This record gives sequence, structure tokens and C-alpha cells, in this order.
Amino acid sequence: MTPIIYGFTGTKHGMTRAQIAVTGYLFFTHKISQLHHGCCMGADIQANTLAVLQDIETFGHPSNIANTQRSCELTKVFDPYPPLERDKHIVEAGEHGLIATPKTAVEQIRSGTWSTVRYARQANRPIWIICPDGTVKHEPAKKLSL
Repeated sequence: MTPIIYGFTGTKHGMTRAQIAVTGYLFFTHKISQLHHGCCMGADIQANTLAVLQDIETFGHPSNIANTQRSCELTKVFDPYPPLERDKHIVEAGEHGLIATPKTAVEQIRSGTWSTVRYARQANRPIWIICPDGTVKHEPAKKLSL
């Protein structure tokens, strides 16, 4: 069976209850088998816990900023990179899409979560943005014309 691989990005402040519930639901309904995230405090660790509970393999892409890293149960850990470069690795690894749980529903310029979302748009990945109130904004990949 072909693995279904997603990237995940979220706020270092942690997900709201609504975001946690919807994230777990998306993991299940999308039949995710592998999840790539940044091993950062907050939402990444919460998402990793949800994934492990659903028997999803988890892959960590830590940043090279030691005080943001958190340990968790992972299938594999990749070498650390600067945050913005690490975020690109997460998007590139998540070939089937990106799930994002930002701190705000409105896009922010100086936000690692929103930066990762912007890179996923450039990479033409489908994106599911779960707002703090649990509302989901789905951005499908654009069809490429030949």
C-alpha cells in the first residue's frame, strides 16, 4: 500500500482544543500513514501525540535552535536545519499535503507557521489550515496546465 504522507506545522503556543479535535479527525479521515513535523514545542508535540495514538509513523525535522526542540516518540529524526529551511523540508516531505494550526486565523508575516503555509502554496501542495476556533480552510493544489 502506498503511504499517505503529510506535513504538519503549528504554533509553538500549542493548539486550541478545537484545533486538536479537528487535527485528529483529519489524520483519521485522510488515512495518513506518515507525518512530518518540526519537533518544536507546542503544536508539533501535540500533533505527534495524536499521530502516535493513530499508529501513524512520525518523522521529526528539528530546527538548529536548541531551545525550541522537544523530544517525542518518532519513527525517524532528520538532521537539524535553520527554521525556514527545515520548514521547506517538511513541505517537500509531505507530498500529499500540509496541515497547519496557526495561532491566528489571519495570515501573519512574522510567523513560522504562516511561512510554512506560504511555502506549501509555492510548492503547489494541498493545505488544510485549522483556525483556532476549529474552522478549516482548505486550499487545494492548483491544476498545472501543460
